[in-house]
Amino acid sequence: MLKFTEYVNGPMLMEQASPAELGHFQHIEDMMLHSGEAGYHQSAGALQAISDKLNGKFNTTKLFTTYHSNMPVVFGHHPESGKFFVATKDNYDKKLNYTPDDADKYHRSEPEVAGVMKTALQHLSKVTPKKGVYHGDVLNYETNEENPKKSKMSLVVNSRSGYMHESTNTWGFEANAHQFKKDAHVNIISPETEIGVQSGGSGLKFTHHMTAANNAFMTRHPDMFPTIGLHSRQIKKYVTRAVREGEPISAPGYIKHLVNTGDQDAGDTESAVKKKMIHADVNRQVNYATDNSQHFEKAFKLHSHLQKAKDALLDSLKNGVDEDGIGKPKGFVVVHNGSPMKLIDRKKVE
Repeated sequence: MLKFTEYVNGPMLMEQASPAELGHFQHIEDMMLHSGEAGYHQSAGALQAISDKLNGKFNTTKLFTTYHSNMPVVFGHHPESGKFFVATKDNYDKKLNYTPDDADKYHRSEPEVAGVMKTALQHLSKVTPKKGVYHGDVLNYETNEENPKKSKMSLVVNSRSGYMHESTNTWGFEANAHQFKKDAHVNIISPETEIGVQSGGSGLKFTHHMTAANNAFMTRHPDMFPTIGLHSRQIKKYVTRAVREGEPISAPGYIKHLVNTGDQDAGDTESAVKKKMIHADVNRQVNYATDNSQHFEKAFKLHSHLQKAKDALLDSLKNGVDEDGIGKPKGFVVVHNGSPMKLIDRKKVE
């Protein structure tokens, strides 16, 4: 039987590097770092499917807009008790709010959060389907302590946990906003994105980099993915930092990152024994990356082409438009073959 935390994170489990990262979808270009050849096929297939949609070709891949929100929430009816609850995304594993008293107890130092929890208990409970646990982003709200019935809130329902597609026996991810009831106090917003048209320049850029990525994939050494797979966690941290700083990713850059990170970690401890252990571990990692630099370099070039193909798609998608006044989008989540992946500009947001 699944634990509650596993139930909530069901749709995400297959894309995670470790339990510590649950709740965070992988960047579409990072799939190859975590799942090797299968990950590459998943990301390349999703990117091509989005491009096809932009060019008017129908497919079942779905795209959802994600918004900047100060309060991501998990809510729904508990799979065991059937009782409605709401919780912040950071505390759903230990602080479920079933009553206004729970909100006061768990969030006494955060009255604004407590107010949103109470508003959700008052109004969101009336519109939420009786089965399923949902992930959402609260975009705006009006709390009324004196008369809670007059409180209001708007939120995007991003995903639903804890169900399987009967036909494919795969985890379900999609949350149908139309399944929520109507209520004057709650504005349920569907994140599904209206696809526009791919511009000529972006289309050429996408085709160039996807062709280069596919060529690099087809001509790779069979040991490339197994080799870099042992460093997937370190590589992801390196890529995130390099992209934010506008630095091209490369094998020499990665090795420098390992050294700098090791020096920083060693500097954070006063224990001579721990310093020695950190430096020894870094030396092992550096030697491994140096000995296999050709595999790392090929992988980084492949990753770069995927990232640039993604950037070309972002140029064509409706990103950053606030037409309805509900909040500024920060990017997208694409669901391809049942797997969710992030599609965002990493230079601006993580």
